[in-house]
Order: sequence, then structure tokens, then C-alpha cells
Amino acid sequence: MSISKTRMTGGMSILLPSVVLIMVWIVGFIRNPELLKKQAYEN
Repeated sequence: MSISKTRMTGGMSILLPSVVLIMVWIVGFIRNPELLKKQAYEN
């Protein structure tokens, strides 16, 4: 029981920041879609 509980909290601690990071990328792209285009042209 202790092992499965630790595995759940460990999974959540990894899952939550990744979801937040994806949300930040989506919001940033919606607010400023030119940002990715500029970076693509510079490279």
C-alpha cells in the first residue's frame, strides 16, 4: 500500500509541472504566434 501511494505522488509531481509547461506554451503561442515564426526564420 505504501509503495503504490509513493508511486502515485511521484507520478503527480512529474505530471503537474509538465501540464503547466504545456499550458504556458499554448497561452504564449496564442498571445504571440509571431514568436515561433521569427525564431524559425532566424535559424
